[in-house]
Amino acid sequence: MNCSTGPDEMLENIKRLTNYTRIPLIAKPNAGLPEVTGGVTRFNISPEEFVKSVPALARAGVSVFGGCCGTTDKHIAKLSEVVSALPDDLFEIKTVDTDYISNERTMIRIRDAVFSEAELKCDDSLEDNLIELSDECARVRVESDRDAGVLEKSQHAAHNPICRIWDDYYALDAALVSYNGRAVVSSKLDSEILKPLCNKYGAIITDI
Repeated sequence: MNCSTGPDEMLENIKRLTNYTRIPLIAKPNAGLPEVTGGVTRFNISPEEFVKSVPALARAGVSVFGGCCGTTDKHIAKLSEVVSALPDDLFEIKTVDTDYISNERTMIRIRDAVFSEAELKCDDSLEDNLIELSDECARVRVESDRDAGVLEKSQHAAHNPICRIWDDYYALDAALVSYNGRAVVSSKLDSEILKPLCNKYGAIITDI
């Protein structure tokens, strides 16, 4: 998570994320929100204030720390000092419920998802078809890099997470890297090929 807020405000959003992921989280807050006085932009959180939330951020699942807007070499030096002094057990990855799939609008457990009976094609009608599926998760067939590009441009129209159906490794890779959320995948690819690729992007494999 980067920019936008100071450390305290970022902590609340990090707590939301840590319930749904096993991967390390990154926190790079601003030194507060900018204030403009006399045409000069200032950030008013000092290095000492900036690091007060570091232990809480670590407990929430952050293992990589940094600073964004308004931070200086003094902020980063203080941050390094405080992080280095934290006990190692704060950085253990938590056990979480990982059966969630998501897009930029919705997050649901895969066992609660209702998938469309029909497969949608990656054509000029995809965006409209995704809009119509307000209660279901769309099943979209991706057969080429072109299809992956069409899906990338249309995915914002989906109310619910999208299941990608494909048998081409490179099309799958292209579609997963551009998906805004946690994907669910149905494929006839050999499991020795499919599992490492899905693990790379955190996707869930299903046989629907």
